[in-house]
Amino acid sequence: MTSTDSRSLLDSVAAHFTVVGGLGVPAARQGSGLVSLQGLLLLLELGRGRAAEGEGFLMALEEPELHLPPAVQQQLVQRVQALSTQTFITTHSPLIAAVSDPTSVLILRNVDGHLSALPFLSEPLLPNAQNWKRKFFQQSRVDVLSALMHPCVLVPEGRADFLLLKTVLRPLMLTEGWSTSMPSMFGLEVGVVPTEDAKVVETFQLLSATHNKVCCLVDGDRDGTSRVEEGNLPIDNNAAECVIRPFVIGRKNWLFSVTLKGAKASAQRHSLVETAKANGQEPYAWLRHAL
Repeated sequence: MTSTDSRSLLDSVAAHFTVVGGLGVPAARQGSGLVSLQGLLLLLELGRGRAAEGEGFLMALEEPELHLPPAVQQQLVQRVQALSTQTFITTHSPLIAAVSDPTSVLILRNVDGHLSALPFLSEPLLPNAQNWKRKFFQQSRVDVLSALMHPCVLVPEGRADFLLLKTVLRPLMLTEGWSTSMPSMFGLEVGVVPTEDAKVVETFQLLSATHNKVCCLVDGDRDGTSRVEEGNLPIDNNAAECVIRPFVIGRKNWLFSVTLKGAKASAQRHSLVETAKANGQEPYAWLRHAL
């Protein structure tokens, strides 16, 4: 359909707005946002009919945030996804991008004339995925996608640093002038991500697979400088988590203790067992020798 045919079709099927005792106003004479929304509703009715007949229906939306208020953006996108066999959405809004599953979101970038489309999350999270990674891709998805839409991405040392930077940035942006009067506008050039559980290096590695300009910001304390100066330190605590996994899994079997003394005795016993294992000793033989 050409644009002329589309307008004629809307003129014939769209409702006219009327008031008591007044003249009807055709919808085609309204703003472009309302016209676009009515066109979308007309397509959804077409999709509803095809779905009722058992036929496929593909929907492509280009920047729906331009025609919809924030309160209904996610609802409409979810409705379209539920009705369509397959949905393609292009957007500059992290709120809309966060509606879809992380594995179905592609980050489009044009770097020096080279267009790339890289997945936000290449594979679904496993059931045993660490909590910080789940928070990163699920709970903090809107903030992370918003940061990835900036030319540069900053990874602070923790969530407190992220909140502090966002708090300082808000009044700073309100007082900045036009871009021509400033060498660089931090709020427009740099996106800040919420770092979970001080996983600076791990967050950097995740984002580097999608964005080519990622930088880390750490404190000058012992933990911060160790990430920079001591390259022999492991970048994660996977080894420690693997060591304590048998005890953590077994904890479900002794989740409650009847008395406080019993809880203390259980903690002491398991501390001795795990200490023996950490030092390469067979726990039962070592306990017989020590006790």
